[in-house]
Amino acid sequence: MCSSGGGGGRPSIQPVPVDPAEQARRAAQKQREIEEAARQRAAEEAARRAEEARIAAEKERQRQISLGRTNIDDAFSRFNDSYYSQLDKQYEDYARGDIDTQYQDQLRRLVGALSGIDNIAYATRNQGVEDLGSQYRSAIDMVDEGGDTIADQARNEANAARERLIQRNSSVANASAIADEARKSAENLAGTSRMSRLASIFVDPMQYAASRPGYGGRPAVFGSSNSTGTSGGSSRVVG
Repeated sequence: MCSSGGGGGRPSIQPVPVDPAEQARRAAQKQREIEEAARQRAAEEAARRAEEARIAAEKERQRQISLGRTNIDDAFSRFNDSYYSQLDKQYEDYARGDIDTQYQDQLRRLVGALSGIDNIAYATRNQGVEDLGSQYRSAIDMVDEGGDTIADQARNEANAARERLIQRNSSVANASAIADEARKSAENLAGTSRMSRLASIFVDPMQYAASRPGYGGRPAVFGSSNSTGTSGGSSRVVG
């Protein structure tokens, strides 16, 4: 049975009043959260872009290093076995020519010096020429060793210069600058003169004559230092 009266049905719900201060606080908190989230997204985006830039910069640096290494290799490509063999041969040709010149000059001076000895025996003159020839052959034998030394020195210098450029290339990472440095370094090495007048390698003829019978001067030993301080009798080849 239904209850009578007009008060039937659900009871009405009265709205809860909101404190304006609390409402403002909540709104401010929400705004702070929104702003913090925006800052976080901006920071993450900046970090992402920075990392992308770092990766791109490192890729470019590695590219420059790789290109710089290629430039170094290109500039130093001339310094190969053929180059050092040619350098060896050039030195040997030069040294043999210099030794021949010294030998002919000393031979003339020796014959002249011995001709002044009183009552000189023919055998003494022959012995002097033979001794001079022995020095000549020893000097020629030393030429091969001298050429090898020159070539090894050039090889070591080129390798050292190349290694310094490789280390510098890793630090500067500038292929164009390294190419210029490598070119200049290679040109300087290739332009280095390694041919110079050989030291005197024959005994002083007057010393040799002084050691022969019938000569009135002081005794001397074939191959010792002469009065001017020039070393005689040494077969050492100096480049």
